[in-house]
Amino acid sequence: MVKPKKIVPSGMTTSDAIDEHLYRIGLMIRPLRPGLTQRRRLIHHPVMMLLIIFAMIFIRTMCMITKNERTLTMLGDIGHFFGIRFHHNLLIVLLDSFVPISQIIYYISHRRGVKPTFLKPFQVLFGMANPLVLGLKLKDVTRLKFLSRKYFAILRFNCDYGITSSCFVLIVALYAINTSLSTTLLYGVPAAIHLTLTGHYFWNVLGYQFLYFYLVCKYLIMKFVSLNCQVASSRDSKHQGMMMNMIRSFTRVCQEIQDYDESYFSKFLFISCFLYSSAIVIFLNIEIFSDVPFTLKIVIFYIMIIQVSIFLITIMTAASVNYHAKKMYCHLNSLFISYLNYPSIDDMNHHLLMIKMITLIERIAK
Repeated sequence: MVKPKKIVPSGMTTSDAIDEHLYRIGLMIRPLRPGLTQRRRLIHHPVMMLLIIFAMIFIRTMCMITKNERTLTMLGDIGHFFGIRFHHNLLIVLLDSFVPISQIIYYISHRRGVKPTFLKPFQVLFGMANPLVLGLKLKDVTRLKFLSRKYFAILRFNCDYGITSSCFVLIVALYAINTSLSTTLLYGVPAAIHLTLTGHYFWNVLGYQFLYFYLVCKYLIMKFVSLNCQVASSRDSKHQGMMMNMIRSFTRVCQEIQDYDESYFSKFLFISCFLYSSAIVIFLNIEIFSDVPFTLKIVIFYIMIIQVSIFLITIMTAASVNYHAKKMYCHLNSLFISYLNYPSIDDMNHHLLMIKMITLIERIAK
C-alpha cells in the first residue's frame, strides 16, 4: 500500500501533466500548478478560440439564410453539394456552440473561486498530492495510472492528428470533386482550415471533459467496491470504532460525489446530453428524409453510430456510479441494523451520524 502521508513515489507517477489538459486546450484560465510542463499554444488561447468559433457560427448562420450557390461555395458550405445545406450548417452551429458554453462555465467558476476538484485523483497520480486525501490503495493508483496514460494518449493523438487531418482531407476532396481546381484552392482550402480548427476545438473540449468524467467515475466505483467489501466482511463485528471509521469513509465518498457534481459534472452532463440528442435527431433526419448519395448515407450512419455510442457510454457511466451508491445504501442499512444490537455510551451521537449518512446516500442514489 502507498504510504498515506507521502506523495506517490516518482516511479509510480505519470510522465505527463494529466491534470493540466483542460488548461492546455483552452478551457481553464490559469493552470493549477505554477511549474506547468504543458504549454498552451496560441491557437488554444481562450480568446483566439472564441473568435474562431464565433466566426464559424456567423458564417454557418449566413449559409442557412442564403440559397445562392456561388455565395455558399465562397462561404465554405459543402452541404449544398448534396442538398442538405440547412441540416449541415445547423449541425455545425449546434456542435460548435458546445465550446464557448464550456468556456463560459469554466470562466464563471474561475471568477467565483471554484476549482475543478475532480482533478484531485490525477494530481495524486502526478505526485502533487498524497493518497491520504483520496484513500487510494496501491492497486487503485496502478489501475488509474494505466487507464489515464492509455486513454489520454489515444485521445490526444486522435484530436491532434487523426480527426484534424481526416476533416481537412475530406473537405478539400469534396470541393475538388464538385468544383474546379481554382475554386478549391481559393475557397475550399481556407474553408477546410477553418472547419478543421473548429472541429479540433470541439473534439478537444468534448473528448477531454468526457474522459475526465469517465475516469473519475471509475475512481469512485473503485472506492465504492472497496468500502462495500469492507462492510460486507465486518457486518457482524462488534468493534464500534471500525464501523464508525467505515461510516466516515462512506460520508467522505458521498460528499466527494456531491462536490464533483455541483462544481461542474452536472452542467457537463446536461449540455452534452442536450447537444448529442439534438445532433442525433439531425443525423436521423438526414439519413431518412434527405435525398443524398448512398455512400454519403453510409458515412452519416457511421458518424451517427459513433455519436449514439458516446451518448450511451456517458449515460451508462453515470448510471454505474448510481448503481454502486444504491448497493452501498443496502450494505449501510445492514450495518446500521447490526450496529443497533451493540449499544454504547455515546449511542446518540453515533446514531445521528448514521442517520445523516443514510439520508445523504438516499439523495445520491435517487
